[in-house]
Amino acid sequence: MKVYDLAEVALRPAPQAADVYLVRLPELGRGPTAQATLRRALLKLLRGWYGESVELVETGPAPTLTGCPLKCSISYDGTDGWVALGAQAKLGCDAVLAQDFPEMLAVARKYLGPHVAERIEQSRLRAETFAHAWAKHEATLKAMGWGLAEAQVVPAMLCHYHRQTQAIVAVVTE
Repeated sequence: MKVYDLAEVALRPAPQAADVYLVRLPELGRGPTAQATLRRALLKLLRGWYGESVELVETGPAPTLTGCPLKCSISYDGTDGWVALGAQAKLGCDAVLAQDFPEMLAVARKYLGPHVAERIEQSRLRAETFAHAWAKHEATLKAMGWGLAEAQVVPAMLCHYHRQTQAIVAVVTE
């Protein structure tokens, strides 16, 4: 999966049926200001493709789009923003910094299950293994419209991974 910057993706046609665009907005910062900047940039892009009627509606666990046939999923990895855009019925994106932290195995056991936790524990690249598993899990939850819960079984979905920065980015589709 190719990653686009905002200027590059604006020159492309809107995604069609099987297309998924992954857009990176680098160095947005953190918090509400970064979120607002990303949403303004996303709306500008979408309105360039579909006209002024496009709106980004903040409902439930993920924003929804009106006025266009696309789905979007948004994630952040520290100061970078990531947006997956596509016409699929289900679409989710999650970015996770690949870095070790003391509670990593406990979090994996609690949310990803004992088999995944064991795989992480045995890996030479524990932080990367965790980041891959967590990003796919969260992206799948977003695609399904579900919230995070302990020992939750998620369906298998097509997953594309991307690594351009210290983050592992997972994009899942039906």
